[in-house]
Amino acid sequence: IVEFISVLLSIGSEVAEMRLIDLGAIKHVINLFFEYPFNNFLHHHVENIIVSCLESKQDHLIAHVLDECELVTRILEAEKNSALSIDLTKRTLSSEGRTPPRVGFVGHITRIANKLIQLANSNSTIQSHLQQNSGWTEWHASILTKRNAVENVYQWACGRPTSMQDRGRDSDDEDFRDRDYDVAALASNLSQAFKYGIYPSEDVDEAQASQERDDE
Repeated sequence: IVEFISVLLSIGSEVAEMRLIDLGAIKHVINLFFEYPFNNFLHHHVENIIVSCLESKQDHLIAHVLDECELVTRILEAEKNSALSIDLTKRTLSSEGRTPPRVGFVGHITRIANKLIQLANSNSTIQSHLQQNSGWTEWHASILTKRNAVENVYQWACGRPTSMQDRGRDSDDEDFRDRDYDVAALASNLSQAFKYGIYPSEDVDEAQASQERDDE
């Protein structure tokens, strides 16, 4: 059902959107997102549903997700209680020297939050909603910005990502493209190799025929 709702919203039908709002379907699937912390299949489709709503040209759909579904508030609450606990009313206490496990939707929350920031640049409704939420402003500055920096592989200080950022391509690929191969010289050397018996004699005719075809 959740996957069906995701597909239904992607077609941009205003009638379908209004019906889903009236039935409370969108609010319900967002609640399911937070109630099942390790159902990645569910998280994937609910994230798509939320993004479809936020990217919609219909203000009523955007307002429904932000106001009635309280998306931003739910994100902030989940971030404050992101450690896994058997009792959902209590946070998990970490063992000494160990970080407690986190709920499984943190990555999805991060992408949704970044989508909100991106869309706020062109949508006054989203921008106003975020600016009025002091908790969001604080979380964005103290948590989300740092998380994005840590998870940006192009900023890592070791390994291939930094190399890719600096050069745009790896050295093997660069060396290969920059070499100026003399095809005629290679063909001549190959012919000489056959002449002096470096390769079996039965391959001579085939190699010479191939060279003649290349010359044509």
